[in-house]
Amino acid sequence: MNSGFRLRCSLLLILASVLASGGRAAQAQSISFGATVSRVALLPPPFPSTWRTANTLITMAVTNSASEPVLADLQISISRGGVVVGSTPALPRTYNPGYVVYPTQLITDWSRMAFTGDVRKAVDGTGRLPDGTYTICADFTNVRTQSGILFQSFQTCTTYLVFFPKPPTLIFPENGSIVSVPQPVFQWTPVMSQVGLQLPHWFRLVEMLPGQTAPQAIEANRPIYEALFNKTSAIPYPASAPLLVEGRTYAWRVQAAFPLGGLGGPPIGVKAFGAPPAIGGGMPSPNFSIIELSKGPVITFGENDGKSRVYTFTWVSDPMRAAKLREAR
Repeated sequence: MNSGFRLRCSLLLILASVLASGGRAAQAQSISFGATVSRVALLPPPFPSTWRTANTLITMAVTNSASEPVLADLQISISRGGVVVGSTPALPRTYNPGYVVYPTQLITDWSRMAFTGDVRKAVDGTGRLPDGTYTICADFTNVRTQSGILFQSFQTCTTYLVFFPKPPTLIFPENGSIVSVPQPVFQWTPVMSQVGLQLPHWFRLVEMLPGQTAPQAIEANRPIYEALFNKTSAIPYPASAPLLVEGRTYAWRVQAAFPLGGLGGPPIGVKAFGAPPAIGGGMPSPNFSIIELSKGPVITFGENDGKSRVYTFTWVSDPMRAAKLREAR
């Protein structure tokens, strides 16, 4: 009789355990937990130091349909060419009920991000990621509610492009030179995209006023001539532009732009948005602005916002006098 009683007790305990497990599984099926990461911008800044304090890399949308917080271990990893080049440890996180979008700085402890190999050398040496295409993933493991309901582990990823080129280098006319030809050819080194295409270049020429530095003049003065050019890194001063004036000094600059739409064709008329108007008129100099082209928009970016140094030249109509002025320098 004792053995029969013990057998019945064992069966009852097994049945209770099965019912409890089934009820918990059914409860887990009636609630859900998920997350999705998305990049903040098409070309997010490549500086990991900004991730700790600003929304500059990714956002993470979390949905928790449970009526209680969900606990999980979250690991962020960054890959390039299929190889993990940086990651955080799996850090414990708590997610309250509802739908919440977390900005970059609140997703994880970015100070725990450790890079490896060439990427680590680049970040330690320059403070930024090397150019390339990256995949950033959020891995959720050990996912459960506070009461112990378990969820499956999962991963969510997004890709983003790091392209932060150096600005164009001006070649001719040389800085501080004397120019005597009525239509000088302006030349610079082109900025190339990652697929080998030359980016459009925004050209600006202004007359300098007494007491101005070249950077002050290029930003403040009404342009004598400005345009956006595709597929070229050398332009002759057009006959349709205002004539250069004897003895006047001019400043010029080139700024690289990135195509978001189609490319091709001759110089394109532009309209800029999102930048303050230039003092004295003219089109504003783009500063991380989207510029609307006839074939699609472009955006300016990169070191110094894609702007070259500002060069100056003085125009003298008489070649002989110009030669003497050059010799006297």
